Amino acid sequence: ATTTRYYVTSKLYNNNKLTNGSFEAGNTGFTSSYTHYTGAQYATTPGNNGYYKISNAGTTLCQYFSITGVPNQTSLTPPNGGQYFIGDGATASSKVWEQTVTGLTAGDVYKFQFYYAAGNPDATRAVLRPTINGGGTLGDVTTTNAGAWTQATYNWTATGTSATIVLTNMTAT
Repeated sequence: ATTTRYYVTSKLYNNNKLTNGSFEAGNTGFTSSYTHYTGAQYATTPGNNGYYKISNAGTTLCQYFSITGVPNQTSLTPPNGGQYFIGDGATASSKVWEQTVTGLTAGDVYKFQFYYAAGNPDATRAVLRPTINGGGTLGDVTTTNAGAWTQATYNWTATGTSATIVLTNMTAT
């Protein structure tokens, strides 16, 4: 009898190419058109638009970013531990997050994924649009779920050794 062994290997999804992709190092490695806020909770009502904070507790920025959407309740727990980006809206077509990723191989397939959740369940929902190198949209997502994370995942093929990934909020929230 002959023993045959099969092995499957993949270059797909093995290494995180993002710098500070889980915000473990805080406010570094990306740009945003929102203003980084370092103070205490500022919102007593929704509408303080255009700010963000890196934290493991959304209610440190805005009282409505809780597991229930009710003010000052327990914050959403970060997916996979660590910290997350808490954004409190801005004007339509505002750049939430941007990063240029290097060390890519042209022709290889890469995955961009992120988690999103809504804050106040009664507020206008953000429509988030990811793009690669200013090209067409990868597919919009709407933050409809207050109190739980939803994962967005996009596969794309590199056309060079670097790519700029942008996440844009298409609505005024």
